[in-house]
Amino acid sequence: MFILLGLSVTILGIGHSQTDSPINMEKAVQIALKNSVALQTAKLEQWTRLAGIERDKPTSSPSVTAEAIGTLQSPTVLAPQAGGTLAPFEPGRYGKIEVRLDQMLYRPGAGSAKVRYRSEGMVAFWTYQKRRNDIILDCRRAYVQLKRAKLYHAVAQSGLQLAREQFEIVKRMLEAGTSTERDLKASDSDLAEAEQAVAKAANGVTLAAAELNRTMGSEGIDVQISNEDEPIAAITTLETAMKTALENRPEMKLLFESLLAARAGSALAGTQNKPTISARASAIAQTPSAYTDARYIAGSLVMTWHPFDNNKTRIDVNEANGHVAELESQCRELELGIRSETRKAILDYGEAEKRIGSITRQISSAQKSLDISRLRYGVNSTTQVEVSAALFALIKAKKNHAEAIMDRILAYAELQHSIGADIEVAPSENSNKSQRALK
Repeated sequence: MFILLGLSVTILGIGHSQTDSPINMEKAVQIALKNSVALQTAKLEQWTRLAGIERDKPTSSPSVTAEAIGTLQSPTVLAPQAGGTLAPFEPGRYGKIEVRLDQMLYRPGAGSAKVRYRSEGMVAFWTYQKRRNDIILDCRRAYVQLKRAKLYHAVAQSGLQLAREQFEIVKRMLEAGTSTERDLKASDSDLAEAEQAVAKAANGVTLAAAELNRTMGSEGIDVQISNEDEPIAAITTLETAMKTALENRPEMKLLFESLLAARAGSALAGTQNKPTISARASAIAQTPSAYTDARYIAGSLVMTWHPFDNNKTRIDVNEANGHVAELESQCRELELGIRSETRKAILDYGEAEKRIGSITRQISSAQKSLDISRLRYGVNSTTQVEVSAALFALIKAKKNHAEAIMDRILAYAELQHSIGADIEVAPSENSNKSQRALK
């Protein structure tokens, strides 16, 4: 109850996070881990799964049953006794209190039951970790998208300023009689196009901010992101990254634990028609009759065996083995997917770095080209068409530079997700530790 209450309070508090100062990508992740509705839902799902697993927890503790019976019946049945007397065989009023203790002494597959219990607890843990890792990636993607949108907006504003300056130049030259009305209209068209680009970029910023708010579990906050470069650690080699990914990814650990649980379940299915042995002790107080005392105790050794079960055991074993084979195939498929995902993230990062260097040179060349075109236009050595082409070439180069920077950050975020860099430490014993960690 206290767990559910605490989680409910947390969920109700979502939407009141403050971001008074600019935040970087990792700060956005911290806010998401604290406030994300999706993550709170995943915690509740983990708690529910763990509570259900406890129902099948293998235990060596005895079970105790207490039963009280009160009966009114008619008629009273009498039975003859030695000496010719009669005593009640079925009394008209009958009461009985029984306390029974059952202790399992031998059950086939007890070891497999413990393995399955532990693995199912770990499945719950890694299912939550998988969701957590995905939420972190979603938040980083949304943050990069917002920063990308703001960079696009800044580039669009820069282009607008350049277009406005060129329009004023053409306007002054027209007034001086050194330009034409056609050039003024062409320049005005460039200005209008730049204004549309700013409006479109501003709309993109609004939508990206809303998406980041959603992933952070906040609402209606004017997110101010940092203008500084995001800290990026040195990228490891492809071989090391793949090894780390296969060791850390929660999907791999989840499938591995599921496979252990399935194999244990297969072993348990094969024990259904094996005998079990248990001890039973009873203490009874009841209305005495001709053949029973008022109080007595009894002890029993019970063997339960179902040697003929209409092939139920065989069918269950075949089904369990099929599930094991299915999970083994999924493990192989997932391993290939993780390798491909990790390789793509590293290649994308390297490509983005190369693009940043080449586009930086491109921006310098485009700026010089625009400056030369303006000088030539000022002395009537070229047309407004050439100036417009140079202007939009510079804007495009700046936009490509911003895109390459964001692609590098995004590739880094994808790699962090792929290698499981943000995964929490797993409990070392069993699902009870998972429960305590959740609390």
